[in-house]
Amino acid sequence: MTTSIALRHTLRKIPELRSLTSEQLDSVMDQMVSKEYKAGEVLWRAGNHVDFLGVIQSGELSIEFRNNRSITRSARLTAGDYIKPRNLQHINLRSSVMARARSDVRLYVLRIEILSRIMPNLVFYDQNSFAPYNHLYLVWNRLWTVFVTLLILFLTQADLSRILSGILSIASSRTNANLYVYQDALGFLRLAETLDPDAAFAYNQEGYLWYQQNNSELAKAAYTNALVIDERNSPALNNLAALFYMEGQYQQSVTIQQKAVQSDPDRALIRYNFGLALASQDHNLEAVRQFKEATYIEPKWSLPYIQQAFIYLKLQDYMNAGTAASVAAQLDPAQQSAHLILAIALFNQNDNEGAIRSIEHALEISPADRVSLFYEALILRRLGEPADALLVLNQLFDSTDNSDEADRISAEITAIYLENPSLAIQGKEE
Repeated sequence: MTTSIALRHTLRKIPELRSLTSEQLDSVMDQMVSKEYKAGEVLWRAGNHVDFLGVIQSGELSIEFRNNRSITRSARLTAGDYIKPRNLQHINLRSSVMARARSDVRLYVLRIEILSRIMPNLVFYDQNSFAPYNHLYLVWNRLWTVFVTLLILFLTQADLSRILSGILSIASSRTNANLYVYQDALGFLRLAETLDPDAAFAYNQEGYLWYQQNNSELAKAAYTNALVIDERNSPALNNLAALFYMEGQYQQSVTIQQKAVQSDPDRALIRYNFGLALASQDHNLEAVRQFKEATYIEPKWSLPYIQQAFIYLKLQDYMNAGTAASVAAQLDPAQQSAHLILAIALFNQNDNEGAIRSIEHALEISPADRVSLFYEALILRRLGEPADALLVLNQLFDSTDNSDEADRISAEITAIYLENPSLAIQGKEE
């Protein structure tokens, strides 16, 4: 009974469900499925959308938005928070969404197609696709607006205007991070820019706001305005370079990111992004140096180690690839790519026992990952288990629609049959 009351209370917080009758809300609740996850487990990975309604009953989870393997923003949700479906038309198709349990989590889930059948006229607004509920928001918003207006009327000195513009920029960030009310946040920033035309940080925050709405042109314009005011503004340089990188304009990204590093050499994120830009231009050794610099600044950050490992793997330096991947896996055991790269590095050093352990870890995190499955088959073949290797390879072959991938899988299958004629005979009898 307690669970039912708590679930009903949370559903009533969702704006689109507030007008439902008790019977309609009961229909929604009856169709929701309870799912439980252990700490550290990945709840879901979505290519670029969340296609369900979810309510967190207990525990805590984190949601990460990624773009080109970099985390662009994240949020932490707890019991009583909800996740709403996202509208694909307003999502960057190169982005991805991942959720991971920070503790043991119970989640009530209702897929959007089921909800659409129950309530065919229900429409979710995409600007609030997931958010911790804050019932004090409207009151706070009105009080804040009155407070700011009074301050503007009475404080006109330049230094106080700078203070005010900073407060407004922080307020827009807080509004955006928690509730995604973009218009309110943009209004704060416009007021900040009016109060202090030299407030580069306000333009930088505006650029990030436009980026979150997938409007790269307006984001670039805002970052450029920040750089007109302060050409060495490292956040604006970093963000502008990141936009060019995501659009595939890698040389421009390298040029701008280099200026960001010169302006702020002790920022790990800027070093990391510079490494990504350099790697995109095949400046591999310089990219590795930047990733190493990032690890010196933030030794417990796993992503720079993963990028180092990936480059070493590309250069066929399997020893260094394995070393970097091993550190990344220890720092963040939930990083699937760290376990996969470590497995490939160990496989190429003929450490088959270590390789199979690492590939098993990778498959625990992402059971359907085709690269991990392919290497699992290669390692099983090396370990003298050709029948198990064939089982994996045949499943991969039957599910691929890529001719190059099919040829590579077929070559491995043929090699196993040549090495083990009895398996070929058995296959024909079946």
